[in-house]
Amino acid sequence: MPARPPGNEAGSFNPLASSEVKDAIHRALLTGQDQRWQAGPWSGYAVPSRQTMANGCRTIRYTVDQRPDAPATTINACDANKP
Repeated sequence: MPARPPGNEAGSFNPLASSEVKDAIHRALLTGQDQRWQAGPWSGYAVPSRQTMANGCRTIRYTVDQRPDAPATTINACDANKP
């Protein structure tokens, strides 16, 4: 089992409060490609759905490497520049 980052308890990292995770989600939304993110000692992926919905949104699944037993979290991300 991988070691937790020093000084960080398992529940102390909120991915959606991290600009690095939000940036990776945005890149995944725009490119349709998996995006690696790193926020200090934390890391993971933002993985977009293959299809973009008619409204310009995609389902994005994001993971945290340091939480291998936690299920991936899924959100809907939308491009604010699309009408």
